[in-house]
Amino acid sequence: VMKKRKLYLLDSYNESSDHRRIERACLEHYKNSPSLNYPDIIVVDGGREQVKSALKVISNFNMGSQLIGLLKDENHKTKKIITSKLEEIDFGDNDEVKNFFTKLQERIHNFVINFHRKIHRKRVFKQY
Repeated sequence: VMKKRKLYLLDSYNESSDHRRIERACLEHYKNSPSLNYPDIIVVDGGREQVKSALKVISNFNMGSQLIGLLKDENHKTKKIITSKLEEIDFGDNDEVKNFFTKLQERIHNFVINFHRKIHRKRVFKQY
């Protein structure tokens, strides 16, 4: 999973909302992908609105991929899955699935934070 990760530097002034950034990242990622490389499942870090934003873009590609969002609770812990039909699915007693998605979110979060730190360091050192 992590071998196929990509980060996109989006102009933060033009992409001011989380929803718009998700739309832009999905568009950038899939616009040049051959249809043979479409994934079976796309996981969005977010709830209903983030899933809607991703759906807005990927529905144009006729991918056949399943899309889910990972909804967090008020303590920022993975709580539920949001389906592409915007239905909420509780993890219930299935700790293995919940742990998988929680660890996935943590790994992606750490990857992004490290990327932003690297970019910040480059900008700071470039000034001197």
